[in-house]
Amino acid sequence: MLIGWITPKLRAKVPTGITFFEYVQVRYGTYVNVYVTLTSLFYMFLYLSAEFTAVGQAVDLLSGTVPSGDLQGPGLAVVIGTSLLTMLYTSYGGLPISLATDNVQGVGMIAIATLVTIAAPPRLCSRRPPPTRGRRTLRSLSWRRRTRTGRR
Repeated sequence: MLIGWITPKLRAKVPTGITFFEYVQVRYGTYVNVYVTLTSLFYMFLYLSAEFTAVGQAVDLLSGTVPSGDLQGPGLAVVIGTSLLTMLYTSYGGLPISLATDNVQGVGMIAIATLVTIAAPPRLCSRRPPPTRGRRTLRSLSWRRRTRTGRR
């Protein structure tokens, strides 16, 4: 709703503008445009750093090869490969190819969410206790005993 309310006002001030930065340039001038651009670049640097670090740590965790929290091994290779591949296809195709890959990722996420939704309920709704293999689990102990003594 906010975009629908603000867009006509932005379009009236900058009829040929496409980006927010063009509006900032016309409305506030070059110095503010440089500031907004640098702030946006800093934000994107932090965002991409966090995203690539999370992907690398997830790969390290799933591969089980790196016990520490440092990014190394297969996770580092995935981060470098993903960032180089992303840089190459974005440099070549620009925004249209970036939007196309976003659509592919969206379809993939919908497919994964659908599969998880189908596969998870039978395991979550099962009344059978998990196998204990000779050890008692926290579920098998009474709630009062666990909260009163804090021991098993």
